[in-house]
Parts: sequence; C-alpha cells; structure tokens
Amino acid sequence: MTSGIDIGVAAASAAVFGLGYGALRGAAPRRSRLWFGCTAAPVVLAIAVRHAFALTGWLMVPLVALALVCQRLAAARARATGAPVSAARWRTAVYAGIAGAVLLLAGPDAHAHGHGAHGAHAGAAAYERIEVDEPAPAFALTNQRGAPVALADLRGRVVLMTFMYTTCTDACPVLVSVADAVAARLPAESRERLVLVGITVDPLRDTPARLAGFMRERGFADARWQFLTGSVAALTQVASDYGIVVRPAPGGDFVHNSVFIVIDAEGVERAEFHGTATPVAELLATVTSLIAR
Repeated sequence: MTSGIDIGVAAASAAVFGLGYGALRGAAPRRSRLWFGCTAAPVVLAIAVRHAFALTGWLMVPLVALALVCQRLAAARARATGAPVSAARWRTAVYAGIAGAVLLLAGPDAHAHGHGAHGAHAGAAAYERIEVDEPAPAFALTNQRGAPVALADLRGRVVLMTFMYTTCTDACPVLVSVADAVAARLPAESRERLVLVGITVDPLRDTPARLAGFMRERGFADARWQFLTGSVAALTQVASDYGIVVRPAPGGDFVHNSVFIVIDAEGVERAEFHGTATPVAELLATVTSLIAR
C-alpha cells in the first residue's frame, strides 16, 4: 500500500538531487574525480530516498532514471553557460550528499521502530494499553470462506481484532497466536460470545483461499476466526480508520502496527493494546469483563 504522496515526494527528491549535482557535473572537468562524484551522488541519493520511504523494489529503476535525466539536463545547461563553481560550493555539495544519504538510509529503521516494522515491530519488549470509548469504524470485507463480513454482522459479540498478513514470519504469527490463546482460555459458555478478527494488510496475495490455508496451517478453529481481505482501496481505508500505518518493505514484507483492538458487543471500541508482548492474561481479563456485561 505504497502512498502516492510517498512516491511523489521520492520522485521530487530524486529530481532535485539530479538537477543539483548535474549543475556541478557540468562545471567539473570531464572524467575528473569531481565529475565522477557528481555523477554518482544523485544515484546514491535516489537509492537512499527509495530506502527511506520503504518503496517497492521496482520503483528503484524509475527513481534512478529520473535522477540521471535531470542530471544530464542540468549538466548540459551548466556547460553552455560556463559559470564557474567555487571550492566552497563543491565542499558543501559533498558534505550535503554524505549527510543526506546517511539520514535517508537511517530513515526506515527509525520509522519501523516507531510504527512496528517487520523485524522490529513496536513493542517487541513492551506493550501499552490505551483506553478507548468511541464507536468502532465500520468495515465491509470478505472472510476466509469468501463470504461478506461487516462489523455490524458481529454485533452481539465481543471482537478481538488485529492486523496481519499470511507471509509474515515474525510478529504476525505472535499476534494471531495470542488472540487464539485468549479464546482458548475462555470458559466454553463464554467462548461463543467472542469473535477473533484478523485483517490482512496484503490483499494482493491474501485471497480468501490463502487466508483459509493460513488458518488450517495453524490449527485455528474456523468458527472462532474471521480472517478478512478485500480490495486495496477498502483495506487502505480500514487501516486508516483504525490508525494502522502500513508501508511496503524489502522482500515483500510490510511495516505495520502490532496492535490488538477490543470492541464490545455494541460495536464500541473499548481498548487498544500495542505491542507483541501484550500478555494473554490482560487481554483475557478485558475480554471477560466485556462478555460479562
């Protein structure tokens, strides 16, 4: 779910780098170290921009191409004007390029830890409970059986919901296993009043059939779970409504929040638990108190 704004900002950054270093390249002696440095700088920075915005791999080629095209245009203009470049400007360009690349390459790690990235989901060693008292945002998606499911259809039962995707190998299996453990620890008479919901952040791969296979692989009870998918537009809206940040990461992974959302039988969101270290016991206590109402 790469944001169009992210792509636009990344493209604009690559173009600016290309123009800036192209002007310097045009003023440098051909085949000199400065000439080669100014040729390589916008390419490195374009790669860093793509990394910083966690854009999908195929966007690397157009970003680098854009930087190089802008560079050539600016270099040709600089050669035509013949304007000299001061030593101070060369030094500034070199230092700015190094600093920019370092900051951009460091960007995804900071972002990932802030929002719960794959390999570094937020709350890997801690968790946070947030009290909520507002109507849960509505949604209408499709479950693992190919049947339509809306939040309104779950009215009358407590909902324990999380966001995940089936090819995840670190935090998502923990999230769904913790949710399933909560249901398993409920008394039999209370279990039917709880529904577990897992909403995918990878709708292109997580079809209903794939979600059904994911559930079977983990031995989850079909009656207990609603694994939901839908169109990219629909799931982007649901994620936004629930404050879930989703960004693609290298290797087909996704950066997203690690969160459990608890909704009461009247459709009111009551609590959020952030972090994969959320104790089963605390979720169980929250769910049990809502079921008992």
